[in-house]
Amino acid sequence: MNIDDPNAGLPRGVRLREAHEISPAAAKRLLDAGDPPYLVLDCRLPEEHEAARVEGSLLLPLHEIEQRLDDLEDALTERGLARNAPFAVLCHHGQRSLRAALLLQQHGFGGARSVHGGIELWASTVDPTIPRYERSGSRCRILP
Repeated sequence: MNIDDPNAGLPRGVRLREAHEISPAAAKRLLDAGDPPYLVLDCRLPEEHEAARVEGSLLLPLHEIEQRLDDLEDALTERGLARNAPFAVLCHHGQRSLRAALLLQQHGFGGARSVHGGIELWASTVDPTIPRYERSGSRCRILP
């Protein structure tokens, strides 16, 4: 896989909406590079984050984002990043994170990008040590 390709690791025929999305491979590459520090914002529920997560990610559930914009700004500042710095928004399959990224862009966080395919695609393409899970209500079951 060519991780310099913005569409690397995506299912055949899928193309990113680059103004709003990032591939798991590209987000992992930026996270691993660490210069400048890269933020992964996890917009899932706490029980999902507990079941499977990208180490070092910031948990900020989608339903709390608008009330906690200052927390996000503080997290970016702690990393020496400006409000419009690039960062990834992650959920289970990519729908909530896309809503979150669009919302954050509207609030001046222009670098917010949804991880296409969520942690599910991240786990299956770039980090198989992250458990895959299914959610039923408030419970998460780790998949074999």
